[in-house]
Amino acid sequence: MRVSIVNRLGGEPVVDKQGAPAVVRVDLDDAADTHFRVTDFLRTIKYANQLYLRINLTNPPAAGKSIYIDDLMMKASAALYAGGPLVVAYSGRRYVREDDSWTISVANDYAGEWATYMERVFALAANELRMPTTGTTLVNDSLIG
Repeated sequence: MRVSIVNRLGGEPVVDKQGAPAVVRVDLDDAADTHFRVTDFLRTIKYANQLYLRINLTNPPAAGKSIYIDDLMMKASAALYAGGPLVVAYSGRRYVREDDSWTISVANDYAGEWATYMERVFALAANELRMPTTGTTLVNDSLIG
């Protein structure tokens, strides 16, 4: 099964700022005979037009099996801070009560002194900009005085 967000009927999936399409693929062949949960997150850029949710079955279900979709939820996400991670909170099976609470921990490894320096000088996160990274520190930190 393929779930995607498209900007028009029959259109291709929309992409986020990094060029990744808003698509989730669910392998129904490995699904148990009982129900199972699929939790995923689709990112888009801000669109002025309407967006549509498209659900495609790429393969028909096995003989005698049915597919039911329950509790499909869509909500706009919010950044925890300028340039920070996006979050969305859902109640799940039980409704949220007034005295319910959540704890969210956010850790940020700027991957070296250069990224920290660039953030402090140019406020990259607040301007939704990022230093390019490849998983390693490419610029020698000793170059910063």
